[in-house]
Amino acid sequence: MKTQQDNVGHDAHLGGALVGLFTAALLHPVMVRYSPRLFAAISLGTALLFVYMAKNPLFLPLGAFEFGKRGKPARASPPRQIEKEADAILQKISEKGAASLTPAEKALLLEVSDKYRKRSISKKPESGFDL
Repeated sequence: MKTQQDNVGHDAHLGGALVGLFTAALLHPVMVRYSPRLFAAISLGTALLFVYMAKNPLFLPLGAFEFGKRGKPARASPPRQIEKEADAILQKISEKGAASLTPAEKALLLEVSDKYRKRSISKKPESGFDL
């Protein structure tokens, strides 16, 4: 399932198995009474795997998730703040000229322009589909 080397919808098959298990239990409740622990274990395992696949379709390791923690990780400088600072520097250039910039302002302007230059020349990965 992780390598996606086939065209099989594994999550659909797993969901179908879960629906089939409950349908069989409804049609033949004697089998559930015969082995309730086995039925519960299979039902719970299948349901947990189905939920895991729905929440984590890329099959990331569980360590990638922070359980119980809320909020976003702190960044050194949010992208919007950098853009606002760059806009203020450009406004300063239009009012007082480029000679009025400090070395820190020049460095920030170069950093932002490099970011946008790299973004404009980067190529999207090839999908392999010819349209």
